[in-house]
Amino acid sequence: MNFKDYGREIELIEKQNYSFEQDLYSVIANVMRERKSIKKLSLRDVDNKTKKENMKVFYGTCSFPDFVILSEDFVVNKPCKEKVLGAIEVKYVGKNLKNKEDIMQLKGHLFWFEKVLYTNGLVWKYYEYFPNREHLDEIKRLRNKSYNGIEYSKEEQKLFDEYDLKHQWSISLISGKAADGKYNWNGREWRRLLKKLSGLVW
Repeated sequence: MNFKDYGREIELIEKQNYSFEQDLYSVIANVMRERKSIKKLSLRDVDNKTKKENMKVFYGTCSFPDFVILSEDFVVNKPCKEKVLGAIEVKYVGKNLKNKEDIMQLKGHLFWFEKVLYTNGLVWKYYEYFPNREHLDEIKRLRNKSYNGIEYSKEEQKLFDEYDLKHQWSISLISGKAADGKYNWNGREWRRLLKKLSGLVW
């Protein structure tokens, strides 16, 4: 997908299907599958998964992400956490990526998947998190509670509230809107994004 086609799709989605993030999935998947970093891996849509035992490995600390990146030898009937290499969370075009509930969800994904791409089509952010042994045990415990529908206590919630979320990189593909309502797209930042995505080590 070239930049012109990408921009056209984003603007049409916003114009014709605003606030429906699922319409963005095919665009994001298209961009990702063309990247060198994904060529020998597998990108799978898991946003609609149900809580079955073999699906549990795709569940973050709060919910399922939209996509997971898997090694090619991952087998759904023999789920292995080590073969789930990262996740992608997509929000509808132009949505504020700093929304409190969404940040909570993002932290939940990051705690479990450790490498997460976060985008609304206009802005792309990449995060990494590597827990120590003690923190990982706590994450697993909280994740099991969430998966089983049990709310976190105020004390447990602190794990999320106190974590200082910092992206590894953030790229905005636009520099505002023109008088006709169309976005001012930045080709230099598009090329920078593709380079960053291709260089990811999942």
